[in-house]
Amino acid sequence: MADNSLKDLLQPGKKLRIFYNENNINNRIVHIRAVVDDEYIVFKTWSQRQQRWSYQIESDYYFQLLLEEGRLTFGDVENP
Repeated sequence: MADNSLKDLLQPGKKLRIFYNENNINNRIVHIRAVVDDEYIVFKTWSQRQQRWSYQIESDYYFQLLLEEGRLTFGDVENP
């Protein structure tokens, strides 16, 4: 996995905020569900439009890039 601090944050049960800019439809809160082969992260996001959960899997590198760009927020993700 990318680095130890990111590895600690990408654990099942954690919530992260991906934020691009105000009113961007790609802003979202992701709920980490699983780590597969110590490299792939399974997460879900809530779709307001479809009123259902959407599941996705990405490499840990995806989260590393978001972190380096300053797009990833941890902590109180419910209240920006």
